[in-house]
Amino acid sequence: MALLDPVGPLPDGPQHPPVPPDLLDAVTSEHRTWSARLALDPHDPYYYDHPLDHVPGMALVGGLLDLLHAAGLARADRHERWALDLRMPAFCEPDEPVRLSAEPADGAGLVDVRASQDDRVVCEGTVTVSAALPPRNVDSSPLPVPPPAPAALVHRDREENVLVSEMLGARSTTHWAAVLQPAPPHRLGGGPDSPLPAEAVIEAARQLTELISHVEHDVSEEDTFILLELRADLPGELHPGVLLRWRPVPAQSGRTTIELDIVPGDPAAEADGFVQLTYAAVAAKLYDRLRWGAQ
Repeated sequence: MALLDPVGPLPDGPQHPPVPPDLLDAVTSEHRTWSARLALDPHDPYYYDHPLDHVPGMALVGGLLDLLHAAGLARADRHERWALDLRMPAFCEPDEPVRLSAEPADGAGLVDVRASQDDRVVCEGTVTVSAALPPRNVDSSPLPVPPPAPAALVHRDREENVLVSEMLGARSTTHWAAVLQPAPPHRLGGGPDSPLPAEAVIEAARQLTELISHVEHDVSEEDTFILLELRADLPGELHPGVLLRWRPVPAQSGRTTIELDIVPGDPAAEADGFVQLTYAAVAAKLYDRLRWGAQ
């Protein structure tokens, strides 16, 4: 889907940046390049929903998006469309500092982003910010929101961190689920009329990908999911109840890519965007070899 009406030239950062969001510390700017330290609490109830031996990929995504807001490269006072193209080439170690950077590129609204530990890149790619089109009305009445997906099937321990509903349409050519928004004080929480943060839609898509893998592709619930790539085109106006739609494709071996349409409340509606995730689902012994080099 093409992005329309770019925001325009990105500003130089001020000498004294605004107060950073809670994932950032030591925000600085130099020659239009912004950087910050990822300030992630190892006891954070959302990012560390369950024990992990690495920094979760969604914390890197959340930190990079927060840096764009802190730098003024994305503006909270207007609707914006986000296009993400990110790769995660290495595990992010929990006991090493993570440096985040954002640098405007040649294209209007295009920003190169990176998360690194020393000289090792753990996440990199681009984010494009553009002015969003007005939200499209849906002719049909909104569907009742299904109950949350089983926490175990989306690899969550805390019920409040389940951001996707059960998947419906299993006997049809179109499967769908609703994006759920938790209540405050959850990091991604909001009221019934609050817009969904971009991160909430991405996390819901990540959880739905895991649900699809278990329910439709017979992946073991004991396998570990390793996020490798993330691409997304996110509309500027999304609210709880927006749907993620999947048109079933056969299971893949090795690296798996699943693309989900973002649709405004009707599974038959025209897509407003997408989230595409590439991941590997690996058994415990293989994970140990990949993670630690164990034989």
